[in-house]
Order: sequence, then C-alpha cells, then structure tokens
Amino acid sequence: MQYDPNNKIIQLCADGMSMEGAGKPEEASKLFLRAWEEAANDFEKCIAAHYVARHQQSVSDKLKWDKIALGLALNTDNKAAKEALPSLFLNVAKGYEDLKDPALARQHYDAALQYTHLLPQNGYGNMIKRGIMNGMERVARLAIFFLFFFITGVASRLTAQTNLLLNPGMEEPSYRQPKSWTPLGTVDFYQNGTLARTTFEGSAPKFPPPASGKNYVGIRAFDDATEILSGRLEKSMYKDRWYRVSGKVRRPAADCNTAVYGIAFVLSDTLPKSDLWYGFDKTIPYLMLKSVQSSKEQYLLSAFEWTEVVAYYQAKGGERFLWLGNFPGANAREIGYDENWTSSSTPEAEGLHCLYHYYYDDFSVTQALAPNTSVLTIRNVTFDVGSAAVTEVNEPEMNQLPVLLRDFPTWKVEVTGHTDSDGKDAANLKLSQQRADAVKKWLSEHSIAPERIVAKGMGETQPIVPNDTPENKAQNRRVEIRIGRE
Repeated sequence: MQYDPNNKIIQLCADGMSMEGAGKPEEASKLFLRAWEEAANDFEKCIAAHYVARHQQSVSDKLKWDKIALGLALNTDNKAAKEALPSLFLNVAKGYEDLKDPALARQHYDAALQYTHLLPQNGYGNMIKRGIMNGMERVARLAIFFLFFFITGVASRLTAQTNLLLNPGMEEPSYRQPKSWTPLGTVDFYQNGTLARTTFEGSAPKFPPPASGKNYVGIRAFDDATEILSGRLEKSMYKDRWYRVSGKVRRPAADCNTAVYGIAFVLSDTLPKSDLWYGFDKTIPYLMLKSVQSSKEQYLLSAFEWTEVVAYYQAKGGERFLWLGNFPGANAREIGYDENWTSSSTPEAEGLHCLYHYYYDDFSVTQALAPNTSVLTIRNVTFDVGSAAVTEVNEPEMNQLPVLLRDFPTWKVEVTGHTDSDGKDAANLKLSQQRADAVKKWLSEHSIAPERIVAKGMGETQPIVPNDTPENKAQNRRVEIRIGRE
C-alpha cells in the first residue's frame, strides 16, 4: 500500500509507531489520538482509528475502534483504504472471536476472505491470508464448544431469548406497584395473595395464585376509560426488526369477568399521557395479543386459568415502553363498549361501570424471526467435510425458529440438506439426507412435533456458489428451512 509521506496524519501515525518501537506506549497513544482529532477525511480517520484501536485496554473498546476504521474504509474510494480491507475485517473478526461470538466472527472472517485479491503477493499478504484461515479454523472449534453447551443446556443463557422488559414478572415491588412499571389509574397489584393497590374488588375476596413467582397485576376498563400499566424496556427497539410480545393473562372468577377476544397493547417511545382519565385516547393505535390456540371466532378464555397470549411486532424504531390496557375499541363487541359514547363531565360523575377486568403476569418482549418468513437459509449451520455433525450454529436464528413454530402450530417445515461436490453423487445424497435429519432431530428436541417436519437430502445438486475453492465448498455445505403455512 502506498501512502503519502507528506500527509500530516500519516506523519503523526509514523511518529506514534516510532514511540511504540521505543517502548513508549503512552506517548504513542497520544500521537494516534491527535491524528484522529486532526483527521480531515474518511481515509485519514480510518488510518488514525486503526492505530488508536491498538492501544485500547479492553477487547470491547478495541473492537469499537476497529469497527470504526472498517466502516470508514468501506465509505471511502481511496485505493489504499480498500487494499487494507482484508486486514481491517480480520481485526474485527478477531475482536468478535475474543468476545466469544463465533457467528459474527465467522461472518467477518468470511468477508476478509472475499477481499484477499486486494492483498499484495508478498510476505505481508501471505501473513494476512494465514491469519484469516487460522481464525476461521479457531471459530469452527469455538462453535463446536458453544454447540455442546447449547444442546445439553449447561449454558442456559445461550438458549434463552433475552427479555427486554425490566422486572417482567413484576416480582420486585416499589411501594404499591411493581418496580419499572408505571400505572395510570388504580391498577391492582397483588403481592403474596394480598391486594397492595386497588379500588374495588366486588364479590371476589379470594385471589388466584400467580402464573409464576408471587406477584401479578389486575387491569380494568370502563365505559370510556382504561387503566394502563406501562413497562420499561432495557433498550430501545431497532427499526424494522421483528419482536415477539407475550405474557400470561387470567380471567377473574367474578367482578367484571366478561371473556374477551384478545389483550390490547401498545409499544411506544414515550409513556402514555393522561387524557381525561386513566390515559384515555381514542387515537391509540393498539395491537392485540391472542392465545396461540385460539381462532378469530373464539374467546380468549373459556376457563378461569392462566393462558399465554402472543403477538409479533415490527418496530418503527426507538420504542422503549410496553403499554397494557383495554384501549377504546378493543374487544368492543365482547364487553359492549360504545365507541360513540362521549362524556359531558368527569367519568366519576357519570358513574361508569367496569366492562373489562383481567389479571396479567410474566410479560416479555424478545427479538424474533419475522412471522412472514418463508425460506430460512441458515448459513452458519455448517458441517465438517464428509460428516453430518454440526460444526457451527447461528444461535439467534436457531433459537427463534422453534419459538415461531410453537406460536403457529399449524405451520409445517421442510428441511433440505446440501453438500459440496467432493465425493461420489450417491454418497453426497446420503450425507445430505443425514444432515437434514440432524436438523430435524434438533427441532424435535425443541418441542416441534416430528410430523410437522419433512427432511430431504439434495446432495450436490443445488450449490449456491461454484464448488471451485475450499471456501465456496464450505458455503455449499448448508441446510435450508422452508416454512409452509396452512
């Protein structure tokens, strides 16, 4: 790579390297940071960020700067920056590897490999190539390690979907309401069988046990108002990403216990604002949580027991709060809500009567596969040459798929296994069938009925890239999953 020795930023980085060679890392770090601050374009910032990364004290901080350098290189047309892409991708891949994220590490090692044609044919170029290939081998071994714990359940954190809701089971109280949840109206908070926050319980002096733990809440709706409970998410939602919203609800045995079709919710970047009473607002764009087992014509509950309700939501971006309540118009037919009713005074003066009452517990918001997914190509489930043993798992997708299939119990899946072109056709066909069967077995072990899964081996007949390099052959050793809806 050719650099302009008269460029001020190049000179600062060269001086920093001299300080490194002299055993003066603090002086070197200062020079690299100065180069970053004085850089005038993406190329200069890329060079400076690359050297700043070398002096970070933690893997995560180094990875942050390596990613900055890579992003700047991809954003510039400078030839020297493009020639550095294999090395920059390699640095990011190593960061993810050190953070024990084999999927993202493999993704960046693969990207580094795609740019190796830009490397010079000399000792430096050969060194970078060896670094990429050695990294890919290490990541494959790391993926096997993770897969062992993933399947046996020893490391349950790998299989659990991260719940973004704080205090999701409402187990941690804050005075007379659950911590991290904000009520509008007198939302009932049940703690250890005792009503900690209430208005009127009517003829139901005995409260049911919680879905889990010790606590839960009760939410009511009236003629022209609804109580609202808003839960806070740990972090904001990402635009266009899909999320699964779920929880447990129960119909009370008495006191305003009309059975309803679904549970209304809103995801928002703000807390609800009180309008008239209990946050009433006819413009609220609510969505509905429904029982997995219910059809559109069935009530949510036919018995008085805890039932899981689920919905899938594509984020607009920035949502940070989950609102729960029966917003005006929701379940209008079941509870007799009159959407044309208007109030001439306060709701208290009108003497409103309860139309809706449900208990709520164990809510969650997790990242999810899109419910309209039709073909899922799991590129990071790969296999050793000549083997049906899984050597790498794209863990997030493989966790989300069984959840999606459990939520839609009539859907079926077709699993197809594929090989590279090495070996005889008959042997490859048999091997691809074994690989498809291995994934079917994994799905069955995650509560998907075997009769819903068809496994087929395609051999080497459907490559996605030419079988002309070891790297391309690795890509062709894959599994694809097609989802069929009924």
